[in-house]
Amino acid sequence: MGFELRDHTADIAVAATGPSLESVFGSVADGLAAASCERVPETGGEQFSLSVTAENLEALLFDYVDELIYLRDVRLELPVDHRVKDISVARSDEPTADCEPMDDAAYSLEATARGVPLSDVVAREIKAVTYSEMRLEETDDGWEAYVSSTCDPPTPGEPISFRAVRCWTPRRAERTSFTVGVRFSGMTTFDANGVTLERVREYVWEVTQEGEMRTPARVLASEALLEEISQDKTLEQLQNATHLPGMTNYAICMPDGHQGYGFPVGGVGALDAEDGCISPGAVGYDINCGVRMMRTNLTYSDVEGREEELVDSLFTNIPSGLGGGGIVETGIDEVEEILARGVDWALENGHAVEDDLRHCEDEGVREGADPSKVSQKAKDRGKNQVGSLGSGNHFLEVQRVTDVFDEEVGTAFGLEEDQIVVLIHCGSRGLGHQTCNDYLRKIEQQHQGLLSQLPDKELAAAPAGSQLAEDYYGAMNAAINFAWVNRQLIMHRTRRVFERVFDRSWEEMEMDLLYDVAHNIAKKETHTVGPDGQPAGEIDAAETEQRELFVHRKGATRAFPKGHPEVPAAYRDVGQPVIIPGSMGAGSYVLRGGEASMDLTFGSTAHGAGRLMSRTQAKNDYWGEDVKQDLEEQNQIYVKAQSGATIAEEAPGVYKDVDEVVRVSDELGIGDKVARTFPVCNIKG
Repeated sequence: MGFELRDHTADIAVAATGPSLESVFGSVADGLAAASCERVPETGGEQFSLSVTAENLEALLFDYVDELIYLRDVRLELPVDHRVKDISVARSDEPTADCEPMDDAAYSLEATARGVPLSDVVAREIKAVTYSEMRLEETDDGWEAYVSSTCDPPTPGEPISFRAVRCWTPRRAERTSFTVGVRFSGMTTFDANGVTLERVREYVWEVTQEGEMRTPARVLASEALLEEISQDKTLEQLQNATHLPGMTNYAICMPDGHQGYGFPVGGVGALDAEDGCISPGAVGYDINCGVRMMRTNLTYSDVEGREEELVDSLFTNIPSGLGGGGIVETGIDEVEEILARGVDWALENGHAVEDDLRHCEDEGVREGADPSKVSQKAKDRGKNQVGSLGSGNHFLEVQRVTDVFDEEVGTAFGLEEDQIVVLIHCGSRGLGHQTCNDYLRKIEQQHQGLLSQLPDKELAAAPAGSQLAEDYYGAMNAAINFAWVNRQLIMHRTRRVFERVFDRSWEEMEMDLLYDVAHNIAKKETHTVGPDGQPAGEIDAAETEQRELFVHRKGATRAFPKGHPEVPAAYRDVGQPVIIPGSMGAGSYVLRGGEASMDLTFGSTAHGAGRLMSRTQAKNDYWGEDVKQDLEEQNQIYVKAQSGATIAEEAPGVYKDVDEVVRVSDELGIGDKVARTFPVCNIKG
């Protein structure tokens, strides 16, 4: 009876059992509230009712939880004290044993909940739920359900499980020096969790193609990083990803890889845009979660002694935390303009200057964006969140440049030692998460044949050329535009905060956008490949051809080299800027796209450090106030967040060594070191 919060590296899992469907559904919803809030309020708030109808019981559970998340974002209340009063069904047959939705069936749910204002709780963001794995089964003792990576019948005795996904960006412990002297030990194979990797060359490990795999898989890592990567299901997920139709060359895991939703975080997969597919599971929930860096002409001495004033002002003026409350108030019409026009909308409305567009990927506007393919529910969630950080791992950090490794490229990027820069990390908020949810459901319903061929249903994909693939691509591009506008508005508000704190205009402080990099994205790109998707670099050039591919980068960064026509004109002679954040207590890096990236990784590199520790373990090992105090006393880093638990979950020791991740990227030539930065102050949700 009741629920249990379960530990998971990448996700949150809630397990529940009960004697009736009503009790189980209510317990799952109570578990969601408990996972969202440090302490669920016993009193307060107003009662409200809700109704949900779906085609089967699994869908009913999904839609109920999804509705609670939606209401939280739109009503700005945390639903608690759920009472599921009645679940009724009108159907022609019993539910089928497989995952196909039934015809002529209607399951209805009536429930009540108490809506507690988000201002009254210390809450975290639960962003989306996993539909494709939900299973329910009636037993002699009541109701149970099963969450699995397959669609096999439930195992008797397994409790009901519901999973809500939260994304995290890599960070790590206090470091003031670089990793040096790490050498290859001579290991030729590596075995972990039933997966065997063979060393191809230094830092390149391969899983041999066998069985139903369409390509080999490759991990780019040092031995130390490979050992950490192997601690969760990353390697298994990478091997599973090779089963996606149209996979070209290899499924690739970056040095910061860790377990994700279906496709590993730090994963890159290029799928043929004509004969392959596009996979929301290989893009991720937080579409265009990304990072942008803004330069200034301030030096550390200008900020030193004013850190607390600056961090307090930023925290007060930059919306963060669970739910809504953006920098601007928008209606649905304005949301649709943002989805269609991207940063052009921000420029027209006074939140950007022309130079901002020239220094953003695609100039801040994705072609092929189709707002009509974004659901009303997603737009409703987004309209209150334009210009907001959100919660979890999203942050705004003021940093100082500590090292410039390449003076020529550093000059081209406008970077020099002791300079103050600002890093902003966030994504498409509830709109992007709802969009991912919506299309995972549609794939589950419309492309069961393809789904049944995959070893993990979380890799859900729509065949290239299908209407659903086209619809998702249009919706995803629209969500990409939303995320760019989100970061743009936060950057422009940051300029205003600096004006008040330092009593001069942002133009005088030369607060210009260096670059904005996108994670969690699938883009149509043209790459050179061999016949049948073989690596172009390993066959005669005469046999290669140019192919249009859906390049999925999930927790990975585009890293195009110098001369590439898609690199902004300002940087085309040196290569695309790549921004890799570390933790609150470690350095971050600016790289440039490496010459080897096109051959090795479809023009990609890492996006951070990669999580090592689950949130539950982090909260057991760290106390938020202690982390905050240590950062301030030992490193002069000032942190402000909505809760101590958020700081604990993002403690520096929770992440891999970003210095080692960047070293491997640099050694492989996929992303070359340009500069290193170190935190001054940080705000987070």
